[in-house]
Amino acid sequence: MATSKLPANLNIRTKNQPKAVKKRSSKAVTKKISPAPKSGAAKQKLVNIEATKGTQRRLPPAWKIARDSVQLLWRNRWLFLGIATVYALVNLLLLGGVRVATDLAPVRDVLNEGNSAGVGRVGTGLALYALIVADANSKVGDVLGAYQFFSLIITSLAVIWALRQVMVSGVGLRIRDAFYKGMYPLIPAVLILLLIIAQLVPLAIGASIYALLISNEIVIGLLEKILWTIPLFIGLGISMFWLTSSVIAAYIVTLPDMTPMKALRSARNLVRYRRWAVIRKLVFLPAALLLISAVIML
Repeated sequence: MATSKLPANLNIRTKNQPKAVKKRSSKAVTKKISPAPKSGAAKQKLVNIEATKGTQRRLPPAWKIARDSVQLLWRNRWLFLGIATVYALVNLLLLGGVRVATDLAPVRDVLNEGNSAGVGRVGTGLALYALIVADANSKVGDVLGAYQFFSLIITSLAVIWALRQVMVSGVGLRIRDAFYKGMYPLIPAVLILLLIIAQLVPLAIGASIYALLISNEIVIGLLEKILWTIPLFIGLGISMFWLTSSVIAAYIVTLPDMTPMKALRSARNLVRYRRWAVIRKLVFLPAALLLISAVIML
């Protein structure tokens, strides 16, 4: 049987012939890529920032930290009560104990003024509390202040060592071990505390300027007083910004083989991008202690 010739340009697919593959466009598909940093140091810095943000955990609320701390202290109450007793005995025997207002005339004047003004027991109690605190601070001289400073450092190191051991094992701890074995980071801790005192200078300058203007009646009007509080808040902000990492470094520096610079760098990395949360946690404890002491005085 003769077959007719078909045109060459006629594309007829037979049964066993595969489908023609559609050719893709030769144009490359481009993706939007953010420009990479020019230098390697900038690129590494971005990588470190992203890694830090990814590894940071959210801090627990202040009340939860306080609750867990109280529970930990209560479970080991005899150990920490013994450390507190040693500290109290040192203050009693060497430093003259707790100082209160020995002159009863100011106390009598406060009571008489409170009764005549009709402010009640709450107002009179607050006035007495402020008077006793001011009188106790005024009677501490330079020498006694230095003794109290070092006794507080030694006791704090003992408490930090005891807390670390309690959180690890808490078996067979003695009071003398806290004072014997917890004193090795004394010099680094003193250096960190001196740095903390230096970081309070902006706050002290702002408070001194404001107190000088108010006491000498240079600033009288309400608007002027509000404007002159700006340097006070600026100094407070600078000091708090520095203290958020330095206070934590005071605890990190008590670790074995830790130097002050390494502790400061570690603390700076810990509080990065969450300084405000750390500030709230740090302010909670002094505010709570002040409130408890005022309630006891009332």
